[in-house]
Amino acid sequence: MSEKRGFVAFLVTLLMPFILILVGAGMVGGGFSLGWNWAIIPGLVVAAAGVLWGAIVFFLHGPIDFD
Repeated sequence: MSEKRGFVAFLVTLLMPFILILVGAGMVGGGFSLGWNWAIIPGLVVAAAGVLWGAIVFFLHGPIDFD
């Protein structure tokens, strides 16, 4: 894998949980403030996916060695 491609993969892996959490929070906030009930549950699911992705990345590549 080239160095640039590895760096892009690192950024996507690192930033995607934050992006998912922010998008999910925006969907939930928009759903509550605008009365869009259809946006609340999918927003919670997207935010939960971001939290899960972040936890997996932390436990696989985090600073703590669990071996």
